Amino acid sequence: MSAYSEEMNFSFPRGRSGLGLLIVRATVAAVILIIASAHLVNGAFGALSVLLMGLAILIGLGLFTSLVSMLAAVLILALTLVSHSEPILGTTLAALSAAVALMGGGAYSIDGLLHGRRRIILPKT
Repeated sequence: MSAYSEEMNFSFPRGRSGLGLLIVRATVAAVILIIASAHLVNGAFGALSVLLMGLAILIGLGLFTSLVSMLAAVLILALTLVSHSEPILGTTLAALSAAVALMGGGAYSIDGLLHGRRRIILPKT
């Protein structure tokens, strides 16, 4: 390893931190799927529920995690306001989705596989 090498893109933690992010992403995705499917079964907010289910799948996989999680947080708040459902659950889930958006997908995500750590080694001159 040369003195000119540099590791890039440290936003995809591995190990215990990456596993923690995976658990949080999976939990948020599962709860969104449960809430959206309950609304879909009741026949209310069909398009919004289907959209949220798609976003939940992307969050679970870790694809476009930051963008998708923030969009999910906004839609969850909108669904909570429109449906007059439990506000504590909706705001908590929106806050967790926003937290996932801020933390990113971690190493154990599709984002981590596509854009993970890179090592750039500059040639000696």
